[in-house]
Amino acid sequence: MIRKSLWSRLGAVLISGAMLLGLAVAPASADEIYGKIYWSDFDDQTINRADLDGSNVEELLTGVGCYGGLALDPAGGKMYWTQTDFSSGSIHCANLDGSGSEELVGGLTMPIGLALEPGAGQMYWTNGGAGSVQRANLDGSGVEELVSGLSTPGGIGVDPGDKMYWVNCGNHDIQRANLDGSDVEQIITYAGTTTPFAVALDSGAGKVYFSNISCQPPESVLGIMRANLDGTDLEELYAPEGMVTIFGLD
Repeated sequence: MIRKSLWSRLGAVLISGAMLLGLAVAPASADEIYGKIYWSDFDDQTINRADLDGSNVEELLTGVGCYGGLALDPAGGKMYWTQTDFSSGSIHCANLDGSGSEELVGGLTMPIGLALEPGAGQMYWTNGGAGSVQRANLDGSGVEELVSGLSTPGGIGVDPGDKMYWVNCGNHDIQRANLDGSDVEQIITYAGTTTPFAVALDSGAGKVYFSNISCQPPESVLGIMRANLDGTDLEELYAPEGMVTIFGLD
């Protein structure tokens, strides 16, 4: 059984043997900290990084219960993540090399998804246990609740200056709203024993990408999907063979 693996777009195994939940990529540049892939390993409670070909794996942080929410601000030199024990949770940040770790927001129920809008100096997250989408400044100040009454929200993505998108796992759908939480609308829905979980946006191409997972134990990814930002033209891009657990996309 393939328990957990990390694939490139062509399906090659780069890193295996970890419960990979949060996943983010820092694009290549002249700076040595860029051109890296970052992920959280929920089994080992770590955040790690490697070169984009899977080599030079580094363990950056330990004792980190990151369940899917990992986001990078390469220009600011920071990474941010959600941390939870499924009854309480918090949001943290550190330098891209793992130094300078600090808690930014505490007292959350079960934060899962996390997305940044660095240009506006803000971060957005789903509070799964509270059924809400929240926002704060990147330093953790100014926490506000934008959307409530959701059913176990999971992954979240932000289209800067326009919309935020999130997965409503309990209702098996993807919703979006204005960045202030107004005008909530459902754009993609599933029925039965599958649901979207992780979500990522390509605003320039007008696309939303998401993982489609099984709701029945053991939870595993059934496919990587793509649609227009309004939910139309839904298509499957990749269907893994075996049992895979990758819950974060960025």
